[in-house]
Amino acid sequence: MKWSVEDFFLNISFINFYTKNVFSCLWYLPMILAFYIFFPIYYHYFKNSENKVFFTVSAIEIWLIAAIFLQNTLRENLYNFINRIPIFLFGILLGYIIKNKKITIPKSCWKLLFINLILGGYLIQLTTRQNMKLFVPVSNAFIPTFLISVSLVFLSAKLFYRVENLKVKLPYKILSRTLNFFGTMSLEFFVIQEIFVRLGLKQLFVEHLGNIFANIALIISVTLLSYLFYIIMKYIIKLLELFFYKITKSRHNT
Repeated sequence: MKWSVEDFFLNISFINFYTKNVFSCLWYLPMILAFYIFFPIYYHYFKNSENKVFFTVSAIEIWLIAAIFLQNTLRENLYNFINRIPIFLFGILLGYIIKNKKITIPKSCWKLLFINLILGGYLIQLTTRQNMKLFVPVSNAFIPTFLISVSLVFLSAKLFYRVENLKVKLPYKILSRTLNFFGTMSLEFFVIQEIFVRLGLKQLFVEHLGNIFANIALIISVTLLSYLFYIIMKYIIKLLELFFYKITKSRHNT
């Protein structure tokens, strides 16, 4: 879809994200920026609460009540954004607990986390392919995503810990460097894949989904373009830092 000059400014300013469609332009960026802006306000009350778990559960309950009652008022695609609020709030709680306390997870909890991961995967199939509704619209971004995110974080950490403590260190080095490489440019990965979708290139690979060579070509092309984008952005950021440094230095000299 071609953008007019007005569309361009409304999209890059993320105004269309809130007023028209969350997928108007790189939906992840305005969503995460909104969370960053909201975080200091929420964390102020969270930090001063006597019971952090009760405060978090209460906040999620308030969100759920509001989300259910507003589903006939809010745009449905906006739920792709607000349905991720619970996992954000729960993440704040987990971060606080991990930072301030040493926690021990019993063996039974590891089994529960694995079950939650399987259940989340099953529910995301039902909500995505069969349009099952779980309390709110766009349910795949709510309960299934919550179960998968929480479970995957802990299970991945457990897996990495086991690999790190192997007698043979090569698997850990390979895993660590691979994750560091892709993790460094995760945002660039998202942007490049969105561009692929916008240009209609996704359909080209979907048509050859069973072709292993098409899948490899997709992974390689996205990786190379993402890395190139990462290098360009890194260079631009350095230029901007140098520019503002010179401005600041010149003001101090005067």
